[in-house]
Amino acid sequence: MKKQAYWLLLYPLFTLFGFQCSKEEQSVIYTGKVALKGICGRTVIQIVEGDLSLLPTGSFTTRWTDPTTGFSYENVFTIGNICQIDQELRDGDQFTFTPHDRPNNSCITCLAWSPAPDNQLAIRILSR
Repeated sequence: MKKQAYWLLLYPLFTLFGFQCSKEEQSVIYTGKVALKGICGRTVIQIVEGDLSLLPTGSFTTRWTDPTTGFSYENVFTIGNICQIDQELRDGDQFTFTPHDRPNNSCITCLAWSPAPDNQLAIRILSR
């Protein structure tokens, strides 16, 4: 009889902790490369690996030409949340990232301009 009472007391605990409210959805991981490090956070990233069809429409351009050098780049975007990038990125750096679902651009950036695509994507850097 004591065993049954014991299980009757534990059963509500199992049901309470056995359910999860929601699982966080796994984001697709991309590999990117710093194609052009501009001033004032205007950093151009080239997507090296990952399923481009899963990115938001208009978040990258398939081809962009730097008007100052004439060099062309494929599958590039400008970082859309430079305020949240806590790692220093340099030309040629390669890293993995996911799209950032809650970008925050509440920091102050300078108004100087350097060429970069109009397409922006907020990202979260996973590793370098």
